[in-house]
Amino acid sequence: MIRTLRHRHPRRHPRRQTQKMVHRKVHCKVHRGGTKPFIALDCEMVGIGRRSVLAEVAIVDYDGDLIYHAYVKPPVGQTVTNYRTEFSGITEEKLKSGKSFLKVQADIVKILEGKILVGHALENDLKALGLRMDPEYVRNTAHTQMFQTFGRYGQFQSQSLKYLAKRYLGKEIQEGSHNPAEDARTAMALFRMFESDWNAKQAGPITVREPRTIVEN
Repeated sequence: MIRTLRHRHPRRHPRRQTQKMVHRKVHCKVHRGGTKPFIALDCEMVGIGRRSVLAEVAIVDYDGDLIYHAYVKPPVGQTVTNYRTEFSGITEEKLKSGKSFLKVQADIVKILEGKILVGHALENDLKALGLRMDPEYVRNTAHTQMFQTFGRYGQFQSQSLKYLAKRYLGKEIQEGSHNPAEDARTAMALFRMFESDWNAKQAGPITVREPRTIVEN
């Protein structure tokens, strides 16, 4: 099941109205026959004040082929204060041609229908997208012991996607700015290494906090 978190923005009035949140539930029935139902997703964010907001998203299929890519305009009336270009590769010019957040969110929900989502630290991507997914339909390479190391205090610790790519795939990624399509392909390649074991055991649950208010015309 996928849940979109959409907010109604309170009017700016001396008597501030109570903010209400509208949930739209999308039932996700996975058809396990035929084509593999796995897709991988990765997002890049920019800063608006202290907040991180969605700026770019890429999705690849089971074979690593790009099936969706979009830049995302910042929320109406809000200005990006940090493009994080050194790491994200995002510039003001790229976002000018982007889609609205709600359009991208709707596109992603449609693509996710009947699919199982693969990615690294997906709780961050889902939060940026304003989505929630049942753990049954998530394969998060950051939160499975298959790719974690044993820490000094007797606990398993998550590793970066860059580290996992070098250790398990023998390739370098994120040498310059991040490429969400490349990161999604890397997560899919890692998942495929242990696909049968992972599907048998299922991934552990993830926690997604509610996103901040999204302002749209």
